[in-house]
Amino acid sequence: MLEEKLLSVLTKIERDIFKERTLRREVLPKEDIDISSCPGLVVVREGRLRVYLTTESGREITLFNIPPGEICIMSSPCILWDSPFNIFIEASTQSIVEIIPKDLVETTKHKNSLFSAALLSLVGEKMGLILKIVDDLLVKRVDARIADLLMESGDIHNMSHEDIANHIGSSREVVSRTLKHMQADGVVDLRRKTVLIMDREQLQELILSS
Repeated sequence: MLEEKLLSVLTKIERDIFKERTLRREVLPKEDIDISSCPGLVVVREGRLRVYLTTESGREITLFNIPPGEICIMSSPCILWDSPFNIFIEASTQSIVEIIPKDLVETTKHKNSLFSAALLSLVGEKMGLILKIVDDLLVKRVDARIADLLMESGDIHNMSHEDIANHIGSSREVVSRTLKHMQADGVVDLRRKTVLIMDREQLQELILSS
């Protein structure tokens, strides 16, 4: 887990300070976490966060999701790098997060070289994921990108077509049309704001054939 990788390099004194100064807050579904003021590193305790960017046309593209126990390294761009992207973070479900203040992260980064190296390593991992997403957008068909998203979790997905479009960087119209084709082929079943996986083998074949 990212949290373990990062916090395991802290000294006992640093751990105590982190515990004392970390802020805890509840985030409602679809609520954004404002990172424009660079509040610090966000740790997910319960729920799930979505990290996404917006294009000039206003389309959303999901970069990745942050599950419980993980640190959202993208929550402090001012500490780590000057990002050319408009990156946003929102809660996918009702979530509880902890925020490690910006000044504490900066101070520890300069005093603890292992902590600084761990931060850079985590940024590198996320940059690798972003490059993969860009590659998928350029190369993979829409049906394969939808299949990728559906295969990430269980057989029932409580997502609207708009939600799916935002996750894969497409339009709602294209996603709706593609899902209808997938339903006709018996791959999925569509209900109100719900997609049921009917044939996981066919989903896997779509991913491999793209």
